[in-house]
Amino acid sequence: MSSGGKEIWKENFSHLDIFDNERVIDIHVPKEILSCKQVAREINFSSQNMIKQLRLVQHIKLHGNIIEHWIFEFGFVIPNSTNTWQNIVDAGTSVLPSNILSGNVIIETSFFDGSEFIGKCNVRVYYV
Repeated sequence: MSSGGKEIWKENFSHLDIFDNERVIDIHVPKEILSCKQVAREINFSSQNMIKQLRLVQHIKLHGNIIEHWIFEFGFVIPNSTNTWQNIVDAGTSVLPSNILSGNVIIETSFFDGSEFIGKCNVRVYYV
């Protein structure tokens, strides 16, 4: 993720099975990200299978309650391909302080091919 063109956080999940629906992956993100008006993110992924209409649905949960809901459309994924997906997320008008959010936010990302569920990934965010 970057701020003003400056990379402030990077993580490599290539060694993990991110579709372990019950597992929660812990990440540590610099708390300065909370002061950014926009955050650019780049996701690099590989797929052995063709995906006709890749779509992500993200629920941002605080203490188990959904506080934000995002939908991202990627589109067609070529089989046996490696892809880069870039998007920009605009911050809300009021952001809670890092001491309230840290360790209490889980980003639940569900992956779909059109309406067909592919898998889910859960990430707990710690702001450091």
